Amino acid sequence: RVLSFVFYLHADWEKHDGGELVIYDHHGNELERLLPLPGSMVCFLSDDFPHEVLPAKESEEVSPVGYTINFYPERRYDLSLMPASG
Repeated sequence: RVLSFVFYLHADWEKHDGGELVIYDHHGNELERLLPLPGSMVCFLSDDFPHEVLPAKESEEVSPVGYTINFYPERRYDLSLMPASG
């Protein structure tokens, strides 16, 4: 995996709901903690930035939804097979 895109498709989120994306350096030091804000997208080089997603709370009010697309350069992709947006 070389390039990762993370889309947050949920409608509501508050800090106590969890689900942050944490980016580390190669020594395990936290570089960034990204909040899963509704309607946001994160793109990063997967091989260059070790990362994890922290556990998220699920309830009737909050249902965290993320969608990740991973890019592998050794594979061929036919984007015509991907569903149209909207």
